[in-house]
Amino acid sequence: MPLDPDLTEFSTASPVIATYDWTDISDGTGNVVFYAYSTETAGGLDHHLTRQTPYSSQIVSAFVLDPSGTLTLNFDLSPFNLPKTIEGTGLVMVPIRVAADVGSSLTATIRARVLKNTTELVSVTSQNVVAGASATTYEMIVMPLVIARTDFAEGDFLRLEIKISITAYTGSGGSADFAHDPKGRDDPGFDASGNNISTQLVFNIPFKSNL
Repeated sequence: MPLDPDLTEFSTASPVIATYDWTDISDGTGNVVFYAYSTETAGGLDHHLTRQTPYSSQIVSAFVLDPSGTLTLNFDLSPFNLPKTIEGTGLVMVPIRVAADVGSSLTATIRARVLKNTTELVSVTSQNVVAGASATTYEMIVMPLVIARTDFAEGDFLRLEIKISITAYTGSGGSADFAHDPKGRDDPGFDASGNNISTQLVFNIPFKSNL
């Protein structure tokens, strides 16, 4: 017998089954992990966020102390296709290296800002990372991000801004950098695995669940 007109090819197709963590369902949140990475064209470098683990064009972003300085990069998620809401405590993990020249000692900090488009939602700054004279220090900076309820409309985007600042408290020479490779590869100038950290820059955000 013919199908009821209401039963179209779409309504009779196999449904998509989504799975959720029970904790996410019970507390109404869905924590989503993003990785920071870069792409490069003839126009230069761009920085992004993704749930995948692609290769990053640039594993490490570095600069030289002269005698102090900062480097700020913005990692953007593609604009949302549907409205989204975030609320709760997220997490950011940033691998950092600080290297002091002979006769110099350095201190460095990482500041992480979360933005809706270009509007700040939260900003946190790490403790000091110190490199004594002629020494190199590696550290994985881990910081919580407490985010008030924020609604994103279609077309809005989520941004993670990372700023590294270094200052010499003796001497004036050295360098600092932070890594952002979803694959977690070592770089010739950034021996992450040899120092028990990864080159992955991880950004965990609590999305509100409608379940």
